[in-house]
Amino acid sequence: MLLTNDDVERVLTMADCVDVLRRFFEEEGKGQVLTRQRTESWLPHLTTDTFYQCKTMEGGVPYIGKYVIRIDSNVTRKRQQGQSSRVEHVPFGNGSWMGTLLVFSTETGELLGWMPDGYLQRTRVGALYALAADYLARPDAEEVGLLGSGWQAGGQILGLRCVRTIKKVRVFSSNTDRCSRFAEELQASLGIEVRPVATARDAVANADIVALATNANEKVMESSWVEPGQHLSSVRFLELDPRAYEDCDRVVVNRVEPWIQNYHLGELCPQDIKDAKVPPAPSGAIEAREFFRQRIKRTGAREKTLFPNEASNYQLGGQFAAVAGFVLDRAREKGLGRDLPAEWFAQTLLP
Repeated sequence: MLLTNDDVERVLTMADCVDVLRRFFEEEGKGQVLTRQRTESWLPHLTTDTFYQCKTMEGGVPYIGKYVIRIDSNVTRKRQQGQSSRVEHVPFGNGSWMGTLLVFSTETGELLGWMPDGYLQRTRVGALYALAADYLARPDAEEVGLLGSGWQAGGQILGLRCVRTIKKVRVFSSNTDRCSRFAEELQASLGIEVRPVATARDAVANADIVALATNANEKVMESSWVEPGQHLSSVRFLELDPRAYEDCDRVVVNRVEPWIQNYHLGELCPQDIKDAKVPPAPSGAIEAREFFRQRIKRTGAREKTLFPNEASNYQLGGQFAAVAGFVLDRAREKGLGRDLPAEWFAQTLLP
Protein backbone atom coordinates (compact mmCIF):
# COMPACT_ATOMS: atom_id res chain seq x y z
CA MET A 1 0.00 0.00 0.00
CA LEU A 2 1.29 3.43 -0.99
CA LEU A 3 0.20 6.33 1.25
CA THR A 4 0.63 10.08 0.83
CA ASN A 5 1.10 12.69 3.54
CA ASP A 6 -2.58 13.58 3.08
CA ASP A 7 -3.54 9.95 3.76
CA VAL A 8 -1.39 9.91 6.91
CA GLU A 9 -2.93 13.16 8.12
CA ARG A 10 -6.44 11.74 7.67
CA VAL A 11 -5.78 8.82 10.02
CA LEU A 12 -3.22 10.17 12.54
CA THR A 13 -4.28 12.84 15.01
CA MET A 14 -1.90 14.26 17.60
CA ALA A 15 -3.99 12.68 20.37
CA ASP A 16 -3.78 9.31 18.58
CA CYS A 17 -0.02 9.63 18.42
CA VAL A 18 0.30 10.43 22.12
CA ASP A 19 -1.69 7.26 22.87
CA VAL A 20 0.42 5.19 20.45
CA LEU A 21 3.66 6.34 22.10
CA ARG A 22 2.27 5.75 25.59
CA ARG A 23 1.52 2.15 24.60
CA PHE A 24 4.89 1.86 22.87
CA PHE A 25 6.81 2.75 26.03
CA GLU A 26 4.67 0.36 28.07
CA GLU A 27 5.68 -2.44 25.71
CA GLU A 28 9.30 -1.25 25.65
CA GLY A 29 9.33 -1.50 29.43
CA LYS A 30 8.39 -5.17 29.07
CA GLY A 31 11.24 -5.73 26.62
CA GLN A 32 8.83 -6.10 23.68
CA VAL A 33 10.41 -3.70 21.16
CA LEU A 34 13.68 -3.55 19.24
CA THR A 35 15.51 -0.48 17.91
CA ARG A 36 18.66 -0.08 15.84
CA GLN A 37 20.43 3.22 16.49
CA ARG A 38 20.07 6.12 14.09
CA THR A 39 22.90 6.49 11.60
CA GLU A 40 23.90 9.44 9.46
CA SER A 41 26.31 9.20 6.52
CA TRP A 42 27.93 12.34 5.13
CA LEU A 43 29.59 12.79 1.75
CA PRO A 44 31.25 15.87 0.22
CA HIS A 45 29.44 18.14 -2.23
CA LEU A 46 30.72 20.44 -4.96
CA THR A 47 29.23 23.47 -3.18
CA THR A 48 30.94 25.03 -0.13
CA ASP A 49 29.32 24.27 3.26
CA THR A 50 27.06 21.74 1.53
CA PHE A 51 26.99 17.97 2.09
CA TYR A 52 25.07 14.87 1.04
CA GLN A 53 23.40 13.20 4.02
CA CYS A 54 21.69 9.81 4.24
CA LYS A 55 19.88 9.21 7.53
CA THR A 56 18.39 5.87 8.55
CA MET A 57 16.73 4.41 11.63
CA GLU A 58 14.67 1.29 12.15
CA GLY A 59 12.85 -0.77 14.71
CA GLY A 60 10.43 -3.61 15.31
CA VAL A 61 7.24 -3.79 17.36
CA PRO A 62 6.10 -7.43 17.64
CA TYR A 63 2.91 -6.49 19.49
CA ILE A 64 1.53 -5.17 16.17
CA GLY A 65 3.68 -7.36 13.90
CA LYS A 66 5.57 -4.55 12.16
CA TYR A 67 9.18 -3.66 11.37
CA VAL A 68 9.87 -0.19 9.94
CA ILE A 69 12.86 1.45 8.28
CA ARG A 70 13.03 5.22 7.86
CA ILE A 71 15.30 6.57 5.10
CA ASP A 72 16.00 10.26 4.44
CA SER A 73 18.24 11.28 1.52
CA ASN A 74 19.19 14.96 1.61
CA VAL A 75 21.58 17.60 0.43
CA THR A 76 22.15 19.88 3.43
CA ARG A 77 23.78 23.27 3.67
CA LYS A 78 24.61 25.90 6.26
CA ARG A 79 23.02 29.29 5.81
CA GLN A 80 23.69 32.48 7.76
CA GLN A 81 20.56 34.19 9.09
CA GLY A 82 21.32 37.42 10.92
CA GLN A 83 23.75 36.70 13.74
CA SER A 84 23.15 32.96 13.70
CA SER A 85 23.52 30.11 11.24
CA ARG A 86 20.96 27.52 10.21
CA VAL A 87 21.12 24.07 8.63
CA GLU A 88 18.60 23.42 5.88
CA HIS A 89 17.76 20.63 3.46
CA VAL A 90 18.01 21.72 -0.17
CA PRO A 91 14.82 20.85 -2.07
CA PHE A 92 14.83 19.01 -5.38
CA GLY A 93 14.19 21.01 -8.52
CA ASN A 94 10.43 20.52 -8.12
CA GLY A 95 10.45 21.86 -4.54
CA SER A 96 10.24 18.48 -2.80
CA TRP A 97 12.33 16.37 -0.42
CA MET A 98 12.95 12.65 0.05
CA GLY A 99 11.99 10.96 3.31
CA THR A 100 10.22 7.61 3.39
CA LEU A 101 9.05 4.87 5.74
CA LEU A 102 9.00 1.21 4.71
CA VAL A 103 6.68 -1.03 6.77
CA PHE A 104 7.34 -4.78 6.80
CA SER A 105 5.36 -7.68 8.27
CA THR A 106 7.21 -9.55 11.01
CA GLU A 107 4.93 -12.53 10.31
CA THR A 108 5.67 -13.02 6.60
CA GLY A 109 8.59 -10.67 5.88
CA GLU A 110 6.62 -8.90 3.14
CA LEU A 111 6.70 -5.17 2.46
CA LEU A 112 3.27 -3.96 3.60
CA GLY A 113 3.41 -0.22 3.10
CA TRP A 114 5.35 2.77 1.88
CA MET A 115 4.66 6.29 3.16
CA PRO A 116 6.43 9.67 3.37
CA ASP A 117 7.74 10.69 6.77
CA GLY A 118 6.82 14.40 6.73
CA TYR A 119 3.48 14.66 8.50
CA LEU A 120 4.16 11.55 10.59
CA GLN A 121 7.51 12.90 11.81
CA ARG A 122 6.10 16.23 12.89
CA THR A 123 3.24 14.52 14.70
CA ARG A 124 5.53 11.97 16.36
CA VAL A 125 7.85 14.71 17.65
CA GLY A 126 4.97 16.83 18.96
CA ALA A 127 3.38 13.82 20.65
CA LEU A 128 6.63 12.66 22.26
CA TYR A 129 7.39 16.06 23.76
CA ALA A 130 3.79 16.30 24.91
CA LEU A 131 4.15 12.94 26.66
CA ALA A 132 7.30 14.18 28.39
CA ALA A 133 5.54 17.41 29.40
CA ASP A 134 2.63 15.40 30.78
CA TYR A 135 5.06 13.95 33.33
CA LEU A 136 7.35 16.95 33.88
CA ALA A 137 5.26 20.13 33.49
CA ARG A 138 3.11 21.47 36.32
CA PRO A 139 -0.48 20.19 36.13
CA ASP A 140 -1.78 23.77 35.94
CA ALA A 141 0.57 24.81 33.09
CA GLU A 142 -1.29 26.95 30.57
CA GLU A 143 1.20 29.41 29.06
CA VAL A 144 3.97 28.47 26.61
CA GLY A 145 7.10 30.36 25.60
CA LEU A 146 7.97 29.08 22.11
CA LEU A 147 11.26 29.71 20.31
CA GLY A 148 10.89 28.91 16.62
CA SER A 149 8.19 29.47 14.02
CA GLY A 150 8.64 26.56 11.63
CA TRP A 151 6.99 23.22 10.95
CA GLN A 152 8.16 21.59 14.19
CA ALA A 153 7.32 24.61 16.33
CA GLY A 154 3.64 24.36 15.45
CA GLY A 155 3.71 20.65 16.26
CA GLN A 156 4.94 21.42 19.76
CA ILE A 157 1.84 23.48 20.54
CA LEU A 158 -0.51 20.93 18.99
CA GLY A 159 1.06 18.25 21.17
CA LEU A 160 1.01 20.25 24.39
CA ARG A 161 -2.69 20.95 23.93
CA CYS A 162 -3.29 17.19 24.24
CA VAL A 163 -1.93 17.08 27.79
CA ARG A 164 -2.49 20.59 29.20
CA THR A 165 -5.06 23.38 28.88
CA ILE A 166 -2.88 25.78 26.91
CA LYS A 167 -4.38 29.28 26.80
CA LYS A 168 -1.49 31.54 25.72
CA VAL A 169 1.60 31.22 23.55
CA ARG A 170 4.36 33.80 23.21
CA VAL A 171 6.58 33.05 20.23
CA PHE A 172 9.94 34.42 19.14
CA SER A 173 11.83 33.74 15.92
CA SER A 174 14.80 35.48 14.29
CA ASN A 175 12.67 35.65 11.13
CA THR A 176 10.21 38.33 12.24
CA ASP A 177 7.95 38.18 9.16
CA ARG A 178 7.53 34.43 9.39
CA CYS A 179 7.03 34.67 13.14
CA SER A 180 4.13 37.09 12.69
CA ARG A 181 2.49 34.89 10.05
CA PHE A 182 3.02 31.81 12.20
CA ALA A 183 1.39 33.45 15.23
CA GLU A 184 -1.55 34.72 13.22
CA GLU A 185 -2.21 31.35 11.57
CA LEU A 186 -1.83 29.34 14.79
CA GLN A 187 -4.13 31.67 16.70
CA ALA A 188 -6.77 31.42 13.97
CA SER A 189 -6.61 27.63 13.81
CA LEU A 190 -6.52 26.93 17.57
CA GLY A 191 -8.61 29.78 18.94
CA ILE A 192 -6.08 30.65 21.64
CA GLU A 193 -3.88 33.70 22.13
CA VAL A 194 -0.63 33.39 20.14
CA ARG A 195 1.50 36.53 20.27
CA PRO A 196 4.85 37.24 18.59
CA VAL A 197 7.39 38.94 20.85
CA ALA A 198 10.54 40.95 20.19
CA THR A 199 13.12 38.81 21.99
CA ALA A 200 13.69 35.26 23.14
CA ARG A 201 13.79 36.52 26.72
CA ASP A 202 10.28 37.95 26.32
CA ALA A 203 9.01 34.54 25.21
CA VAL A 204 10.63 32.69 28.12
CA ALA A 205 9.69 35.09 30.95
CA ASN A 206 6.80 33.87 33.12
CA ALA A 207 5.95 30.93 30.84
CA ASP A 208 4.93 27.61 32.39
CA ILE A 209 6.51 25.61 29.56
CA VAL A 210 9.45 26.75 27.41
CA ALA A 211 9.68 24.90 24.10
CA LEU A 212 12.69 25.25 21.80
CA ALA A 213 11.95 24.18 18.22
CA THR A 214 14.40 25.89 15.88
CA ASN A 215 16.97 24.73 13.32
CA ALA A 216 19.70 26.88 14.91
CA ASN A 217 23.34 25.84 15.07
CA GLU A 218 23.89 27.56 18.42
CA LYS A 219 22.02 28.16 21.66
CA VAL A 220 18.94 30.34 21.29
CA MET A 221 18.48 31.27 24.96
CA GLU A 222 20.45 31.41 28.19
CA SER A 223 19.99 28.70 30.79
CA SER A 224 19.95 31.42 33.47
CA TRP A 225 16.60 32.59 32.09
CA VAL A 226 14.82 29.42 33.21
CA GLU A 227 12.60 30.22 36.17
CA PRO A 228 11.51 28.05 39.11
CA GLY A 229 8.60 25.83 38.11
CA GLN A 230 9.25 25.96 34.37
CA HIS A 231 9.52 22.92 32.13
CA LEU A 232 12.10 23.31 29.35
CA SER A 233 12.32 21.16 26.21
CA SER A 234 14.56 21.23 23.16
CA VAL A 235 13.92 19.60 19.78
CA ARG A 236 17.40 20.27 18.35
CA PHE A 237 20.63 19.51 20.20
CA LEU A 238 22.59 22.66 19.30
CA GLU A 239 19.83 25.13 20.23
CA LEU A 240 20.01 24.27 23.94
CA ASP A 241 22.39 26.04 26.32
CA PRO A 242 24.53 23.15 27.70
CA ARG A 243 24.46 24.75 31.14
CA ALA A 244 20.78 23.82 31.39
CA TYR A 245 21.87 20.29 32.28
CA GLU A 246 23.32 21.63 35.53
CA ASP A 247 20.90 24.47 36.17
CA CYS A 248 17.70 22.39 36.00
CA ASP A 249 16.62 20.25 38.95
CA ARG A 250 15.20 17.26 37.06
CA VAL A 251 16.89 16.28 33.79
CA VAL A 252 16.21 13.36 31.45
CA VAL A 253 19.24 11.96 29.60
CA ASN A 254 19.93 9.09 27.21
CA ARG A 255 23.35 7.68 27.99
CA VAL A 256 22.68 3.92 28.08
CA GLU A 257 21.53 3.67 24.46
CA PRO A 258 23.89 5.11 21.79
CA TRP A 259 21.24 7.02 19.86
CA ILE A 260 23.26 8.20 16.85
CA GLN A 261 26.30 7.14 14.84
CA ASN A 262 27.88 9.46 12.27
CA TYR A 263 29.84 8.16 9.30
CA HIS A 264 31.72 10.59 7.11
CA LEU A 265 34.26 10.53 4.32
CA GLY A 266 37.58 11.83 5.64
CA GLU A 267 37.25 15.22 7.33
CA LEU A 268 34.29 16.28 5.23
CA CYS A 269 31.61 15.87 7.88
CA PRO A 270 30.10 19.27 8.87
CA GLN A 271 32.05 20.85 11.72
CA ASP A 272 28.91 21.16 13.82
CA ILE A 273 28.43 17.40 13.76
CA LYS A 274 32.04 16.58 14.58
CA ASP A 275 32.37 19.08 17.41
CA ALA A 276 28.98 18.59 19.09
CA LYS A 277 29.50 17.26 22.61
CA VAL A 278 26.81 16.17 25.02
CA PRO A 279 27.39 17.81 28.42
CA PRO A 280 28.14 15.48 31.35
CA ALA A 281 25.03 14.09 33.01
CA PRO A 282 24.30 15.94 36.26
CA SER A 283 24.00 14.05 39.52
CA GLY A 284 20.51 12.60 39.80
CA ALA A 285 19.76 12.71 36.05
CA ILE A 286 17.06 10.29 34.91
CA GLU A 287 17.76 7.81 32.13
CA ALA A 288 15.16 8.05 29.34
CA ARG A 289 14.34 4.36 29.56
CA GLU A 290 13.50 4.66 33.27
CA PHE A 291 11.71 7.96 32.74
CA PHE A 292 9.26 6.51 30.23
CA ARG A 293 9.03 3.10 31.87
CA GLN A 294 8.18 4.46 35.32
CA ARG A 295 6.47 7.68 34.15
CA ILE A 296 8.66 9.67 36.50
CA LYS A 297 7.13 13.04 37.41
CA ARG A 298 8.28 16.30 38.94
CA THR A 299 8.51 16.43 42.72
CA GLY A 300 7.47 20.03 43.39
CA ALA A 301 5.86 23.12 41.93
CA ARG A 302 9.14 25.10 41.84
CA GLU A 303 11.24 22.36 40.28
CA LYS A 304 12.94 23.22 36.97
CA THR A 305 12.64 20.29 34.57
CA LEU A 306 14.43 19.57 31.29
CA PHE A 307 13.64 17.18 28.45
CA PRO A 308 16.43 17.72 25.87
CA ASN A 309 16.89 16.44 22.33
CA GLU A 310 19.09 13.52 23.40
CA ALA A 311 16.32 12.07 25.56
CA SER A 312 13.84 12.27 22.69
CA ASN A 313 16.01 9.92 20.62
CA TYR A 314 15.47 7.00 22.99
CA GLN A 315 14.23 3.96 21.01
CA LEU A 316 13.73 6.26 18.03
CA GLY A 317 13.48 3.54 15.38
CA GLY A 318 10.93 1.72 17.49
CA GLN A 319 8.87 4.90 17.86
CA PHE A 320 8.64 5.19 14.08
CA ALA A 321 7.67 1.53 13.84
CA ALA A 322 4.84 1.94 16.33
CA VAL A 323 3.42 5.07 14.72
CA ALA A 324 3.83 3.98 11.09
CA GLY A 325 2.35 0.58 11.94
CA PHE A 326 -0.67 2.28 13.50
CA VAL A 327 -1.05 4.52 10.43
CA LEU A 328 -0.94 1.62 7.98
CA ASP A 329 -3.54 -0.40 9.90
CA ARG A 330 -5.86 2.60 10.26
CA ALA A 331 -5.50 3.51 6.57
CA ARG A 332 -6.50 -0.03 5.56
CA GLU A 333 -9.56 0.18 7.82
CA LYS A 334 -10.60 3.40 6.11
CA GLY A 335 -9.85 2.22 2.57
CA LEU A 336 -7.18 4.86 1.96
CA GLY A 337 -3.99 4.62 -0.05
CA ARG A 338 -3.13 2.93 -3.31
CA ASP A 339 -2.51 -0.80 -3.58
CA LEU A 340 0.52 -1.65 -5.69
CA PRO A 341 1.26 -5.10 -7.16
CA ALA A 342 3.07 -7.27 -4.59
CA GLU A 343 5.34 -8.69 -7.28
CA TRP A 344 6.94 -5.27 -7.72
CA PHE A 345 8.54 -5.72 -4.31
CA ALA A 346 9.39 -9.42 -4.36
CA GLN A 347 11.48 -11.81 -6.48
CA THR A 348 11.47 -15.47 -7.43
CA LEU A 349 15.24 -15.81 -6.88
CA LEU A 350 16.36 -16.65 -3.37
CA PRO A 351 18.62 -13.81 -2.14
